[in-house]
Amino acid sequence: MPAHFRRAAIAALRREHDHTFLIPGADVRLADDTLREVDLFGTYNSTVVAGEAKTSPIGFEDADIEADIELSAVLGADAHLMVATEEIAYETVERAHQIARDANLELILVQGQDVAAVQQIPLAVSTPT
Repeated sequence: MPAHFRRAAIAALRREHDHTFLIPGADVRLADDTLREVDLFGTYNSTVVAGEAKTSPIGFEDADIEADIELSAVLGADAHLMVATEEIAYETVERAHQIARDANLELILVQGQDVAAVQQIPLAVSTPT
């Protein structure tokens, strides 16, 4: 993932909340000694977040979403970030929201041209239409 794309996502999140502090890409060693990469990790409005950034929303396949959300949960996040330069398909968002809810995580979408639109989907809310 290009660094400028991660920085654009961070800028979009900071426009929403000043108290946003994110690392744009980090390698993390898990308890089982595996090394995983997380595209964004830190805090957003006092919420611990972790997530994946893709230049195309087509890259959000079910298996990838499950693995990404599982990693966010293992890292102790309260919310999972999904970032794409284009709008993420409703079905994909719906599936991600279901997986995030099952992991007890909120879902935060950052999508669109210049990753400018931020949408936070709380646990208790159904997927937006």
